Amino acid sequence: MLLFKKNIWIYNSINFILNNIGEYMGCHTWYKKVVDRGVVGDEKTNTLVNTIFNNLSDQLTQSEKEWYRYAIDQQLVDPILSFIVEFGEFAHEQFDGDYDAFMLKFGEDYRFNSDYGCIRKTSEWVLYDDAIGYDGPRISGYPDIVITSYDEMMEFIKTGFVDSEGIHHTFSDWDVETNKHINGASENSLRVIRKFFDDYPDGIIEFG
Repeated sequence: MLLFKKNIWIYNSINFILNNIGEYMGCHTWYKKVVDRGVVGDEKTNTLVNTIFNNLSDQLTQSEKEWYRYAIDQQLVDPILSFIVEFGEFAHEQFDGDYDAFMLKFGEDYRFNSDYGCIRKTSEWVLYDDAIGYDGPRISGYPDIVITSYDEMMEFIKTGFVDSEGIHHTFSDWDVETNKHINGASENSLRVIRKFFDDYPDGIIEFG
């Protein structure tokens, strides 16, 4: 009987961990800094897209070559930014960054638009890369959110988010002072977050 109860306890413990591991550990927390930025039409962007184009001849069909060449020559914003994103891995290598950590983002007013000749509020591209090797606090559910300030992060830690299935996800963290997992964010993480935005005021935090 004792052995049976012990096995049941082990089974229930394992089952609890497996069912809650996503909430317990959560997504990775990425701290990103701006590596470079530009605007479609400026010299930097022209150099970038032409460098990409000239080194991708074996990866493009003839029709793609003709379309992107036309878009680059005519300075069409949408297809140029799409081109940078689609072939961003190559673009990232031009900046000697961490290949695996590469990410391209856009100005806050950026919107894709099928009308390639449209007038846009912004035509900015921004290249982000890892800033620090810190991975906390964590939240599950893969929130599609970009944190741009300390205050935004504090609010998100406080509220968490509700996903499309109605599940409320909250933060958890490893407290180095007590050597335990806790709900919310540890004092150490709060210090890291504040220092990150002090050091990189245009940085971002993402989850995934």
